[in-house]
Amino acid sequence: MTFEQLQEQSNRTLHAFLQTEITLGLTFVKRAEFERKNGNDQHFQKCKVNAILAAKTIERFKERLATNEKREIETSATELHTAIAAL
Repeated sequence: MTFEQLQEQSNRTLHAFLQTEITLGLTFVKRAEFERKNGNDQHFQKCKVNAILAAKTIERFKERLATNEKREIETSATELHTAIAAL
C-alpha cells in the first residue's frame, strides 16, 4: 500500500468516525430532551454533557480532514451545536 493510499484510508476512517460522533451527539440531545420532559434532571444533565463531549471531539479532529469533507462535517457540527444550545 502506498503512502497516498494509507493517507486516503486514514481520511475515510476519520470522516466516518466524525460522522458517528455527530450522530451520537444528536442522539444524546434527543435523549436529553426526553429526560428533561420526564423530569429526570440528573439524566438530562448527563446526556447534555455527553452531547457536548461529542461536539468537542468533532472540533478537535475535523482539521485533519480534506477541505470538502471538512465542510460537510462543519455543517453537521453546526446542527449539533445548535441543538445543544437549545437544550
